[in-house]
Amino acid sequence: MPSFPEEPNVTVDAASKKMIIKFVTVSSTEPTLSWTFGGKAITLTGGQYSISKVVKDGQYFYTFEISEVQHQLLTGVLPA
Repeated sequence: MPSFPEEPNVTVDAASKKMIIKFVTVSSTEPTLSWTFGGKAITLTGGQYSISKVVKDGQYFYTFEISEVQHQLLTGVLPA
């Protein structure tokens, strides 16, 4: 089972309307990731979502990028 040795790093760029989430997992096998928003699965093949991965010494470094982020997220007001 993968572990997350540190908290994700989240940055928001209001000028480009992008949110970038960087995180690390440690696992003996490649983890399977899934993302949801509002209870619905997010498709990471094109569109406004993309994810990249670098593998080094059993650690998986991921960068999840969301473009066209809504105004509420850019100003730090997240919906409940």
